[in-house]
Amino acid sequence: MNVTPKMKTYHSSMLKKEAVLDKYIRLAYLILMVFTFTVLHCKDNGVEPQNRPLQLNDTSEVSYHDTISNVNDGIWLSFDSVVTDTRCPLHADCIGDSDEIVVRMTFCKAIGKASFLLSSRQISPSGYPKEAAIAGYSIKLLNVLPYPDITVSLPKNYLPEHYKIMILVSK
Repeated sequence: MNVTPKMKTYHSSMLKKEAVLDKYIRLAYLILMVFTFTVLHCKDNGVEPQNRPLQLNDTSEVSYHDTISNVNDGIWLSFDSVVTDTRCPLHADCIGDSDEIVVRMTFCKAIGKASFLLSSRQISPSGYPKEAAIAGYSIKLLNVLPYPDITVSLPKNYLPEHYKIMILVSK
């Protein structure tokens, strides 16, 4: 069989189309994997939502490394870490204006997740907000416990697992 120039051109264009199609298939697969990981990661925290409910428009308490959820809205909120704690302890004389605590949280919804930082102060010296708006929800840090106290011996007052935050989540 003789290969004509027309056949070479046709064969070459088919190879190009297959290469482009292959790229699109790989891209679609990658997007599907990222989406699946994000959704499963939000839902696969080992936490049963009914054990730690999140009520919208009401104060919720979240312990360190804990997750609360609102099953009806399909949202999860985790208290990941304390970034900094410069609150002036009770019974102490402190100098300066850095009396704040900054916490890291993670918000999950089926469309994805977002990590963010919140400050205990309305006007924060660190520049972090007291309230965050994510995916149509407002998350406000109300309080962080325990409050440092110089009459309580260390490290009892400052172990991460003792921290609890009070938040208000609204739509």
